[in-house]
Amino acid sequence: MPSKLWRTSRSGVKKLRFRRQESEAIELQLVPLIDVVFLLLIFFLMGTTFVDLLDKLDIRLPESSVATQQERRNHLIEMPLEGQIILNGGEVAIDELLPRLERLRWDPGLRSRVVIIKADKRVSHGSVVKIMGICKQAGILQIGIAALLEIEEEV
Repeated sequence: MPSKLWRTSRSGVKKLRFRRQESEAIELQLVPLIDVVFLLLIFFLMGTTFVDLLDKLDIRLPESSVATQQERRNHLIEMPLEGQIILNGGEVAIDELLPRLERLRWDPGLRSRVVIIKADKRVSHGSVVKIMGICKQAGILQIGIAALLEIEEEV
């Protein structure tokens, strides 16, 4: 046994000598840290860019005492006061609506065959009826009208 590896303490116990390792200076790697921060920044910027456009439209819904909350995802036709027609978030012309609805009806990947019309209460009744007629021409027979639940106030 080499004597350099062992040392004897005052009490006579032999202990193994370990060499002290020189510790390396701890260095913070900034490049990967900056990469991660930029990726997070891009992720959150892109996420806020695609905020639902539907909520930005100024549509005042009529109120109804029998309105209910829909659970499943339906196709949505929005009709703001300005006169646009917006199908599932994308603006369409009135003459493009029928072929688009027919494609939605026959698409096997889509589960819902229900169309909800979300028209501003100031839009003319005739315009809403015209959209309902186009839905029926496309073969969509389940049509709903979006409305707010009318809350009765106690006096």
